[in-house]
Amino acid sequence: MLVKDAEKLAWQLLKEHKLKDWTYQTNTRKRTLGLCFSQYKRIELSIYFIEHNSPAVVRETLLHEIAHALVGSDQGHNAVWMEMAEKLGVTPRRKSAAAVMPPGPWQATCRGCNRLFSKHRKPKYISGNSCAMCGPKIGRLFYVRIESDSAVPKGAAAMQRQTNTK
Repeated sequence: MLVKDAEKLAWQLLKEHKLKDWTYQTNTRKRTLGLCFSQYKRIELSIYFIEHNSPAVVRETLLHEIAHALVGSDQGHNAVWMEMAEKLGVTPRRKSAAAVMPPGPWQATCRGCNRLFSKHRKPKYISGNSCAMCGPKIGRLFYVRIESDSAVPKGAAAMQRQTNTK
C-alpha cells in the first residue's frame, strides 16, 4: 500500500469513529506495526509496515489502534479493549498474523528448524544465541550481516521496480 493512501484511510477512519481531535502520522520503526498515544491523541503507523502490506492488513491495524484510542491505551489488550476491537470488526490480538515487515540486515538461520532470525541492529553477541525451540545443541545461531543490495528494497518505488522486472 502507498503511504499517502494509508494516510487518507487513517483520517477517514478517525473521522468515522468520532476521533476528530486525534492526529495521524507515520514513523520509521522497523519492528512495530502501529502505536496509539492517548496522552497526545495520536495514532502512528510504520512506513515499512505500510509499504510491505495490503490495504486490508493496514486497515485492520488502523482499527486495532482506533480501538485503543476509544478505550484508552492504558487498557492494553485486556477484555475491555478486546470487546471494542470486536465491535470494530477486528480480530482481538496483539499482532496481525498477516502482517509482513522487512528483515533486518543481521540474520541467522536455525539449523534445526530453518527458522530465520533477523535483527536491525548488530547483536551484542554474534554467536552464542540459540533457537528457543531447538535448543543450544541443534539450534545454535550465528548472525551474519547481509549486504544492502540483497536486502529487502526500501520504499514503494523500489518495490514497484522489483515487481516490474520479473
